[in-house]
Amino acid sequence: MRRLGEGGLRRAGDKKRKQREDHDFSAEFHPVSSLFCGLSFIILLFYDKCSIKTIKSNIIMYMQLMKA
Repeated sequence: MRRLGEGGLRRAGDKKRKQREDHDFSAEFHPVSSLFCGLSFIILLFYDKCSIKTIKSNIIMYMQLMKA
């Protein structure tokens, strides 16, 4: 009887640990996604040969991406 109770406690602990690991993964993923957005922004900026109109639209697009 006692062992069944311990097993149940252990399973609850594993579940909490798994939730914590999932949370850590999402916390680590955010800087990677923002870095990717920054790189794509720079590529777009230089690909359009830096005309002022496209730079403005790229900055607006980049700000919208960062808000989302």
